[in-house]
Amino acid sequence: MADLRKELRKNVTELISLLPEASEKFSAVLDNEDLTPIQRCCALRNLTTENWKLYHVLKFAYGQFMIRQHRSHHGHGREGPFDELEQMYAFVHSKECGKSAEDVSGL
Repeated sequence: MADLRKELRKNVTELISLLPEASEKFSAVLDNEDLTPIQRCCALRNLTTENWKLYHVLKFAYGQFMIRQHRSHHGHGREGPFDELEQMYAFVHSKECGKSAEDVSGL
């Protein structure tokens, strides 16, 4: 059991150490005004594909600071910290995302 905790701690520490660079890449995509919505979505998907655990943690962190719009109290719609951004780009299918994140983000 102690070995599992050590492995867990090691994995979490490693993931946390990668967050600053991932945040820079993520921000570069979001800030690139030359991208079309489809290109932006593809770049974000490509980043997530590179290391899904890392980018899911990063999306969660960003979501903690996003301004939420008023939601219905009837239980309709998606809920969650990062859903607003994901909904904006949900119409893009992965087959439309042919370029790597670096190609699209300009990094």
